[in-house]
Amino acid sequence: MAAVAILIPMVVMVVLAKEPPDVDSHSSFREHIACLFEKDGWVFSLIYGVTFGGFIGLTTFLPSYYYD
Repeated sequence: MAAVAILIPMVVMVVLAKEPPDVDSHSSFREHIACLFEKDGWVFSLIYGVTFGGFIGLTTFLPSYYYD
């Protein structure tokens, strides 16, 4: 049953998905690092670091919590 549920979206993607048009692959170095100067990227990276770091900290702490 689960295989059928996975197979349906896979078939839809294979039939309907298209490759994006080719983009100029000769971008300059400045264009490649432009994302480093966007505020949203830094904010999302900070949010990711806090949430993922919190998850890692919690999973590291739980065994000692349950043991004690």
